[in-house]
Amino acid sequence: MNRNALRSRSLIRKAFLELAKTKDAEEMTVSDIIRLADINRATFYAHYSCIRDICEEIENEIIDKMKSVLASFRFDSFSQNPTQLLLQISTYLSEDVEYYRTLITASEASKFIEKMEDILVEYMENDPSIPEATRKLKYFRLRVYYVAGGICNAYLQWFKGNLDCTLFDIPLEISRFLKGID
Repeated sequence: MNRNALRSRSLIRKAFLELAKTKDAEEMTVSDIIRLADINRATFYAHYSCIRDICEEIENEIIDKMKSVLASFRFDSFSQNPTQLLLQISTYLSEDVEYYRTLITASEASKFIEKMEDILVEYMENDPSIPEATRKLKYFRLRVYYVAGGICNAYLQWFKGNLDCTLFDIPLEISRFLKGID
């Protein structure tokens, strides 16, 4: 992409994120975005066919990044030391807290959080370091969903302002909890 195209996409995304602070994506219009981005309608449609495309592009970028974080993680070490993976997630999220707060607290965030949970579940279920006998246990999926859902919800609640801790307290406290430390 040339510099002008990158600039236009950036303006569109920034306008979308700014609007997401006060409006649900379903309530946004292309006119809202182009007005805030100070571009014309043709420029918007040169890059996106609809507002949902912006959401999907942002979600896919975050999901790809999360997958790369998970690629360096082995589940068998998680049960012994969950801090490492969780610190990587917190570090990633800390790179742009306001950006993620806007995305996570937007009305469509529940779908995104579900996708993130599904990624964690899929990764844990398919991690070759987990013995096959463990994966075949009757309640293995229950445990995996519990852990993945708990992790996602802890971050969600932090971004919503419902937790009195830092982003980096989350990995430490979840690790203490999973290890059974008070």
